[in-house]
Amino acid sequence: MINLLIADDHAVVRHGVKLILESKSSFNVIGEVGSGEDLLDLLAEGVQADIILTDYMMPGMNGNELTKAIVDKYPGMKVIILSMLEDQALITDVLNNGASGFLFKAIKPLELFFAVEHVYNGERYMSSALTELLLKRTITMGAFKAPEQEYHLNSRETEILELISEGLSNKEISDKLFLSKRTVEGHRMSLMTKVGSKNTAALVKSAMRSGLLS
Repeated sequence: MINLLIADDHAVVRHGVKLILESKSSFNVIGEVGSGEDLLDLLAEGVQADIILTDYMMPGMNGNELTKAIVDKYPGMKVIILSMLEDQALITDVLNNGASGFLFKAIKPLELFFAVEHVYNGERYMSSALTELLLKRTITMGAFKAPEQEYHLNSRETEILELISEGLSNKEISDKLFLSKRTVEGHRMSLMTKVGSKNTAALVKSAMRSGLLS
């Protein structure tokens, strides 16, 4: 079970994010607050969270200041920023100050689930839309010319890719599709080769960027 806290000064946003997260049985939202100060008060009272999802722009303490405070005092907790801001310097700053993820608020539920699980497992994550935005800016600046990518997957590969994106293991996929574990492992390796990814996280992110996953 992954325990989460949500901080956002807009109640509608908080409740919406909470509903999405709690639709997944392995997620447990243990609290929601409207400011960074209120969140720190909860932590000071002994509330234990694995991951904190916080807006960047809030009255009083902003997401960057909140991230630094959490990382300094509660180094075991992870922070994911949820924002509509596209300021590259701001994003870089908050990641340098210890945030484990940066997501646009328009993120789809499937990617939100993946991001939370990815951060929980000790990795960092930026939403696919943000990665694409930064990539476009890099290309516009002439840093490099990106080749066009087009991936052709058969129906079985597409089915397995969707299950991988949901966080299922090879064993779980094999049980669900009535395939041998070795067959699923082969499909996973084939997918990673086709997409040019070295690990599952990169595979899912590339698939989202290229439209293979909705």
